[in-house]
Amino acid sequence: MAAEKAGCIHTNMITEGEHNCATLKEFTWVNTVIGNVKTAMTELITSSAKNTCRATLQNSATDLISASN
Repeated sequence: MAAEKAGCIHTNMITEGEHNCATLKEFTWVNTVIGNVKTAMTELITSSAKNTCRATLQNSATDLISASN
C-alpha cells in the first residue's frame, strides 16, 4: 500500500465504544479537528444569518421609503 511505502504504520485500537477513548493521545488530533470544523461552521452560519437579516431589513426599509414617495 502507498501508506506503507511512505513509512506509515496502521495500528488497530479496540476502544469498545467507551467515551473515555476520546482522552487517548492517539485521538486528540481528531478531536481538535472536529472541534475546529464545528466552530468554523457555527461562525459561518451565524455570520450568514446576520448578513441575510441585515440585507432583508435594508431592502424592506428601502421599499418602504420608495413606496411613501
